[in-house]
Amino acid sequence: MGAAHMNHPGNPTRRPMLETCPLEACGRPAQHWAGDAHVCNLHWKRWKRTGGLTKVRVTAPPRASRGTCVVDGCSAIDEGAQGLCKTHATRQRRHGDPEKVVAPEERQVLTGAAHPQWTGDEATYAAVHQRLRRQRGVARSHACVSCGEGASQWSVNRSAAGLLTSAEGPYSTDLTDYDPRCVPCHKKYDLNWDGEQS
Repeated sequence: MGAAHMNHPGNPTRRPMLETCPLEACGRPAQHWAGDAHVCNLHWKRWKRTGGLTKVRVTAPPRASRGTCVVDGCSAIDEGAQGLCKTHATRQRRHGDPEKVVAPEERQVLTGAAHPQWTGDEATYAAVHQRLRRQRGVARSHACVSCGEGASQWSVNRSAAGLLTSAEGPYSTDLTDYDPRCVPCHKKYDLNWDGEQS
């Protein structure tokens, strides 16, 4: 028997008629009892979750509770873990100094070793592959070194010195240690590795 025909929990002999939810001009089929109200599934879930049938608006704490920017003389709200406002966080990211001001016409986009966040030989697997795409292009623009067909992935040379390990697999921070390979050749190369390049 459908939920709309279930007895009211406070009056076992009372059998509700088929009706629609009366709340907020809802119009959905009434299926559940929420206290003494016969409501739709949506409002019943709200009642179960909040104990009431009226919509509860959850508001975030005021931004001012986060504190102000740590830079002397700045009263803007801090935006993150560094305690810097958006403006000073941007300066920190771009120039390595939150108080350094560079005129727009003098700004240069720093890349590679000149960037203040350059990680060098401490780069992660993902960072190295970004460097590969930037400096050598995508693997698809090269021919596979194993079969000569179109490549699709960069494959690290397993005989390279100083390979690093990661959850994604071995990698090298030396971009010359990578060869373009198609997927089948890349899998075969990795599976057949026995200390000598196949």
